[in-house]
Amino acid sequence: MAQEITIDVRGLRELKGALRDYPKIALPLAHKAMRDVGGIFQRHAALTTTAQLPQKSGKLKESLHYAYGQTWGLFYSDPRIAPYARFVHEGTKPHVILPRIKRALAFAWVKRGYATSRSGRRYYKKVDFGNVVFRLVRHPGTKPRPFMAEIAEKSKPEITMRFRSTLDQITSTIARHVNTAQ
Repeated sequence: MAQEITIDVRGLRELKGALRDYPKIALPLAHKAMRDVGGIFQRHAALTTTAQLPQKSGKLKESLHYAYGQTWGLFYSDPRIAPYARFVHEGTKPHVILPRIKRALAFAWVKRGYATSRSGRRYYKKVDFGNVVFRLVRHPGTKPRPFMAEIAEKSKPEITMRFRSTLDQITSTIARHVNTAQ
């Protein structure tokens, strides 16, 4: 013979009501957390060293932005400010540079570096070759400098803590909502 067992869960109706109101509780807190993540990215970008993020003109660092919504965030480099950011980040393969308008490439070539004198002393040397002209240039390519991935990696622990804090706020707000409804 089957026996019927009834379990009365106190606060179940209030919990259902709080979960129904969950978006009203959670979305503003999640939106604030997403906004804060942008500040975390910007702070870590500002602390990034020249070895990780080239800073000849400062345009690359200036191009780093963060856009966000209630449940999404995007850390990116604005191509209108630094169109070369992708090539710095991902590097380039060896390639040939050809003239597009004229029949040759012309530019000022200054070579800087350290040299050694006959006595064995090292010194900084700047050799100005003046204007040089080439029909083509065989560029050796560049090594990737994944500065955005490094900034994101450095930001990860702080972002994780921020979202854990947000989750704690959401659960405590729902718990208060359930307790006050009883």
